[in-house]
Amino acid sequence: MKRQLFFIILLFPILLFGQNKSELGLFLGASNNGTDVHSWGKDGSSITNGLGFAYGLNYTYNFTEKFGLRLNYNGTKLTGDDVDLSDLQSHVNRKYNFSTPLHEIGALLQWNFLNKKDSVGADFKKSFSPYIVGGAAFSFTNPTVDWSGNLRPDKNAQDEADVKKTNFQIPFGLGVKYNYSRKMYFGFEVRQILPLNDYIDGISVSANPDKNDTYTFFGFNIGMKLGKQDRDGDGVADEVDACPDIPGLAEYAGCPDTDGDGVIDTKDDCPMVPGVPNLSGCPDSDGDGIANKFDDCPNVPGERQFKGCPDSDKDGVRDIDDKCPQVKGLKEYEGCPPPDRDGDGVMDKDDKCPDVAGKVNGCPDTDGDGVIDREDKCHDVAGDVNGCPDRDKDGIVYNMDKCPDTPGIKANKGCPEVKQEVKAKIMSIAKSIYFKTGSDILSYKSKKKLNELIPILNEYPEMGFSIEGHTDSVGDDAKNMTRAQKRADAVKKYLVDKGVDPSRLIATGYGETMPVADNNTKSGRQQNRRVELKSIF
Repeated sequence: MKRQLFFIILLFPILLFGQNKSELGLFLGASNNGTDVHSWGKDGSSITNGLGFAYGLNYTYNFTEKFGLRLNYNGTKLTGDDVDLSDLQSHVNRKYNFSTPLHEIGALLQWNFLNKKDSVGADFKKSFSPYIVGGAAFSFTNPTVDWSGNLRPDKNAQDEADVKKTNFQIPFGLGVKYNYSRKMYFGFEVRQILPLNDYIDGISVSANPDKNDTYTFFGFNIGMKLGKQDRDGDGVADEVDACPDIPGLAEYAGCPDTDGDGVIDTKDDCPMVPGVPNLSGCPDSDGDGIANKFDDCPNVPGERQFKGCPDSDKDGVRDIDDKCPQVKGLKEYEGCPPPDRDGDGVMDKDDKCPDVAGKVNGCPDTDGDGVIDREDKCHDVAGDVNGCPDRDKDGIVYNMDKCPDTPGIKANKGCPEVKQEVKAKIMSIAKSIYFKTGSDILSYKSKKKLNELIPILNEYPEMGFSIEGHTDSVGDDAKNMTRAQKRADAVKKYLVDKGVDPSRLIATGYGETMPVADNNTKSGRQQNRRVELKSIF
């Protein structure tokens, strides 16, 4: 038993230091003996009589995907009984039974003969992997034999004297492994053991000394892969391997550096040619910081903006493309200076007036306001709005501004915006303009309302009105147009009679052409018979 413990203790440090090619498994199953003392009856009906519970621990180191070395520890109890076979001629005088604990330590070579891979690159695939094992082992037994029914005491005594408790043996077998995950597997295995002696059961000459004892293990394995995964086998665990599917170097986190320039292939734009790290592993012959493959002048230092070529005169044209490389010029002139036909110091390409000398973009500016004459709407008077003055600074030049000294809006031609309440009042007055039925004569109430326009016109002296007459669709179109015009004229005449400058008023009749409501209803027609007043400037 001490030796058994010694081997178990010796096995554990190996297990603890298992690497990523190692596996640790637990075996649970059964054993059956093939010794001198049978484990089954003569009719085969009690074949399970000799079965014993078996257990074990195994450690496998895989040298390659096909071959590995496995260290085994297995334990069981072997039993056998010849009592019910004593009437057979071969078992006369053999009423034995025995039992023995058995502990086995072995080293086996494992051959995964179909080489079923459980992973391809980064992908894992569940798979079955059959294998064959064979090797050498030692077993440690302590058989107990019941000789009470035996009639050969002389041979029994010899067996008791010669019994061996440590046995060298040859195990072999086959099994299949199911790779459930990258870390775990399940399997089934049958292993036959051939000891090189006949004392596993403690009996030899008393029974059949010409045949060595055997026994069998069969059962299930459950195991796990030790250490860290290393799919590419470069010695760098996948979890820290930046290139887990390509063998590389530990100093580069598991990535390869084919050209040996210190830049790993995955980040090396020129993986087959040594280069410099700051250019992604590509060479730079002229040392200008531009890789040769992007450098149009790889042997002459240059600038990045010119694809590695120099520009000696700094005119933006590369020397190799510059016909005047030592004189600053322009690209469209192949690096040479451009012409200046009018001699004003502004090159023709930038001169808006290349044939007339001037100082503003090469053009004359008579009034000196910075706006060239041909774009200056007031080229004899300096101004800041299209070359024209704007005294009230409302953005409307003086010759277009009807209120040049009062800031206004463009819609009112430079005059102030009409107040909302004034606009509302004008609309109210317009809605109160009525005529006597079938005529163009204003009613008394309408005249009274129109009188309210006089203060408004006085407050806005630049403002005028567009007086627009409208009718419903009843009657002749031409007559409606005439009636609408007469009513608009009547409103204008009344205001002129009240002292309003006629130039501030425009009267227009639109007849029935611009309805605001449905002419098929009485209320609609009433709305369409109207006069509208619109302020104008």
